[in-house]
Amino acid sequence: MTEDNSKLTPAFYTLLAPLLALDRRRDIENDPVWGAWAKSDAGVTYLRILEQREHDSDVQVTFEEAKTIIYPMLDPAGFNETPSRGPVYMRHWFGFSPPNYGRSIEALRLFIKLSQKEHDYWEALCLITARLLRENDPLDDDLRLWLADVMDGNRKPPKRKPGKRPYANVGRDIHVRAAITVLEGLGLQPTRNVESARRESACDVVAAVLAEHGHSSSYQAIATIWTDAKTWRKYEDSHGVP
Repeated sequence: MTEDNSKLTPAFYTLLAPLLALDRRRDIENDPVWGAWAKSDAGVTYLRILEQREHDSDVQVTFEEAKTIIYPMLDPAGFNETPSRGPVYMRHWFGFSPPNYGRSIEALRLFIKLSQKEHDYWEALCLITARLLRENDPLDDDLRLWLADVMDGNRKPPKRKPGKRPYANVGRDIHVRAAITVLEGLGLQPTRNVESARRESACDVVAAVLAEHGHSSSYQAIATIWTDAKTWRKYEDSHGVP
């Protein structure tokens, strides 16, 4: 397997599934960022299969094609850090994505309270404040006082706790689930019967690609990441707004 030449970080591919679900090949190829991906081995293969499926929905990606497409998504170098939720919380607050808090003062006050211990909420407040200032929007009194405390040094970001983070594998799982989602959109079943002789599900492809990256993982382990929602609910409960 030839390594992808697009030089896009693994974290970049966490956005792959929702974007490519739009099935807008021309938009992707002409995009200043995604255009580089579209010219890579992964992008060329994906877009070719996508075009074939537009003419014949029964066309299914082969095992080797599937490996090519998701290979750059599964570089273990991108699994070490749990992605920051700061940008996500910022979008929630502005109403760009659900849950829509509609610039709620109550939600903002909760962010400020949680930012004393949770770095992701601190980052969200920084992003919210920066956007409001750029757009010349007024700052709520609570946010204005928070910013003043930050600027004069009376309020500092919470320290990140040493050691393994409680959800250290979330970064890995995001990449795995994104890869499976992409392959499902190309006709592969996400999972299979454990006893099946045909090992051609999306989870099988992911396991094979991880092995090529030197990160051995069984089919069952990958299937568990895909099907087990418990870990994700715990993560959202811990990092989401109550």
